[in-house]
Amino acid sequence: MNDPQHIPKSGEEAKAFMLSDEFKLYPEIQNVAKATPANEVFCTDIRQMRGPLKEWVQRNIVLLGDAAHAMSPALGQGANMALEDAAQLAQSLSDCKSLEDSLRQYEGVRKPRVKKVFDINNAMGRDANEKNEDDKEQSMLRPEEIERFLYESKAEQATAASEGG
Repeated sequence: MNDPQHIPKSGEEAKAFMLSDEFKLYPEIQNVAKATPANEVFCTDIRQMRGPLKEWVQRNIVLLGDAAHAMSPALGQGANMALEDAAQLAQSLSDCKSLEDSLRQYEGVRKPRVKKVFDINNAMGRDANEKNEDDKEQSMLRPEEIERFLYESKAEQATAASEGG
């Protein structure tokens, strides 16, 4: 579906595409497509993003969320990354004595995690677009590894912060 020439032009084409063999690994999508009238189906191309910006801070201007690191919706983490950015920015502003140090800390703390999530997100997008079923199943990232990275470290940090440690 990454080929712009093959984007369905109508709800009927999009519904037929979702009911095709290309989606047979996704019975949930096919069930929704079957139950949805063609005139209520909308399809558009989703593009991989280029990556987080190199600089998020310049003088007294700070970027966060999609402004700094837009992601395709493959992993569903775009809004979460923006919330984490905001929380870290607030923490950095309260931790540091100078605005410059605060902003440098914010950017330094967030960039490695955002890069990792961005890379996982793009891998998920590539996996979803694999043409061969065997390749798709073998290349898929293991959900338990993704969940551990996305949620456990943040849950542990939140618990430690709430306990004063």
